[in-house]
Amino acid sequence: MSKTALLEAPRVAGPIPAREDKLVWAQPNRSSCRARSAKQALSPAPALALRLRTHLASLTELEASALFSLVHPRATGDENSLLKCVAGEIGVSEALIVKMAKKLGFAGFRQLREALAEHNRLAQADLQEELCVAEGACARLQKVLRASVRAIEQGLASVSPEALERAASCLYAARQRDFYGEGGSGQVARDAAHQFLRIGVRASVFDDSQQMLMSAALLRRGDAVMAFSYSGQTAAILKAARQARQNGARLIAVTSRSDSPLSRESDVALCANLRSSPWAGENAAARLVQLSVLDALLSAVAQIDYAAAERNVSRTAAALGRSNF
Repeated sequence: MSKTALLEAPRVAGPIPAREDKLVWAQPNRSSCRARSAKQALSPAPALALRLRTHLASLTELEASALFSLVHPRATGDENSLLKCVAGEIGVSEALIVKMAKKLGFAGFRQLREALAEHNRLAQADLQEELCVAEGACARLQKVLRASVRAIEQGLASVSPEALERAASCLYAARQRDFYGEGGSGQVARDAAHQFLRIGVRASVFDDSQQMLMSAALLRRGDAVMAFSYSGQTAAILKAARQARQNGARLIAVTSRSDSPLSRESDVALCANLRSSPWAGENAAARLVQLSVLDALLSAVAQIDYAAAERNVSRTAAALGRSNF
C-alpha cells in the first residue's frame, strides 16, 4: 500500500513543518505584529486525522501499510491479538508496528489503538447524528452548524501561521496578482478577489483553462499567482501555475494536501487538512475552511499598511453607498 493511497484514510493533529522561506519580507519591522495576528486567527485544535497526515511522510512503505491496515475498524479482541493480526496480514514484525506508533507521536501501540478506536467511534456517531431524520428543523440546523465549526477548527489547525505571513508579504509586494481556480475553487477565488479589492489590493480572477494559460504567459518576476485547488492536482491549475513560475512569478497554493503537486510547485502553501462531512461532503467543508483561511490572509495583508487599508475600505464602501460591506 503506497503512502498516496493512505492519504484517503483517517490521519492527524500536529504542527505542519514550515516551508522554506523563499520570499523577501515587504516590511520586516512589522512582521512580529502580523505574526501575532495570524497565530490568533489560527489557534490549534488537535485531531487524530491531522496527526496521521502530518507524520505520514516520515513512515516507510511497510509502516504506512501497517497504519492503513489499522485505520479500518475490525472486530478484534485485546491489544496483543490485534497487534499479531495486523503483523500477520502484512508480513511484518510486531516491533515494526510499535515503532510506527511511536513515530506518530504515541507512547506505544496501545495508545494508538485506543485513539483509532475513539476516532472510528466518533466518526460513526457523527454520521448517525448528521443523517438522523427523527428530529425537528431546529435540531438539524444546530447539528449542521456544529459540523461546520468542527471542520473549520480542524482545517485551520493545520495551516502554518508562518506560511500565512509569507503569503501576505508576497501578495502585498506583488505588481500583478492573478487568482486561478476551477469549479467550486473558482468561486472561492472570485470571493477572495472581491474581499481584497475592499482594502485596495487588486487581483484578476481566471477560471478558464485557456485564460489561465494566457495570464501565466504574461506574468513575470515581481508578480504573484494564488492558485486554488482542493485536491492540489487539478490539471489546468497545475499547468498554468508551472508556466507562471517559469516566468518568475511567485506561487501561493491554497489546497488541502501538503504533499500535493500544487503544494510542491509553490513558493508558499496554505494547506488546510480537514475531515469531510458525511452528508454535505468534502467540497462544502473545503470551501468553508478556504474562506476562513482567506479571511485570515486578508487581515494579515491589511496589517502591513493598516492606515491605507482602512482608507480604502471607507472609499469602496462609500462608492456603494454603504458604511461597510
